[in-house]
Amino acid sequence: MTQHSVSRRSFLRGTGLAALGAGLAGAGLAGCAPQSPAAAPDGELASTAGTSSESDVIYQALVNPQDYDYRASTTDFATLFSPWKLGNLEIKNRVVKSAAGSATYLAGYTDELRQYYVNFAQGGAGMIWVEGEAFAMPADGGPVPEEAVAFFTDLTDELKSHGAHVGFQWAPFGVAPSELTVEAIKGIEAAGAALAAQLQSMGFEAMEINAAGFNQGEQFLSRFHNDRDDEYGAGSIENRARFVVECIQQIKAACGNDFVVQVLIDLAEESDNLTNNPTLMDLDC
Repeated sequence: MTQHSVSRRSFLRGTGLAALGAGLAGAGLAGCAPQSPAAAPDGELASTAGTSSESDVIYQALVNPQDYDYRASTTDFATLFSPWKLGNLEIKNRVVKSAAGSATYLAGYTDELRQYYVNFAQGGAGMIWVEGEAFAMPADGGPVPEEAVAFFTDLTDELKSHGAHVGFQWAPFGVAPSELTVEAIKGIEAAGAALAAQLQSMGFEAMEINAAGFNQGEQFLSRFHNDRDDEYGAGSIENRARFVVECIQQIKAACGNDFVVQVLIDLAEESDNLTNNPTLMDLDC
């Protein structure tokens, strides 16, 4: 099996290419392309910002895939139902169940939790990401509970029987980067790799690192949250990306290059139209 290393530069270049690819894919989905803003009654373009003052506007916060009238879309779904590849995974269509959380795991390993995911597979979803809250992950990378192993081994088998590929989201959450020693950072990375190896043995084909929101990956990537001054600090984008890149490298080393690793990141660091609003500055943390 051929192994390929991941550098910080290649990771960052990949995220840029992914963004470009998304734009090109959007161009191909002509039926789903955003329409021009509608004109207001007085002839002015209708505002999509929802702000009363130019000083309150953060232009990155205006990026919104739902800023157009969906009723203007066509019914040409050829691209939506065309196959694609995620790493080495051949996925039958572009219908993806994200790792967005549900409440079905709250009662434990029940038929409700099983059926929740099976319904997506039976409905035709090509890729299914299981939410990280589905079971309590040992923070130190220790063994996953036997009950969870049995449940999710059966679940991945069933989802695959309906033609879906299956991944799991890892969302490490904890103290701010400045409070972590380098040894602690290495421990988190090792725990993620150990979890990935166990997930692979349970039939999962991919792991998504949740480096968005307030998870630890985002805390390192963000110039707002990361105030370290070492190799993991905010001095450069390479330093800020180091934690996530090293997580990828360790997961690949543990599971092999064919095991897919996907990274969820924030599109913009600023909260929507809050950071420049003096009334809400104290709340924007």
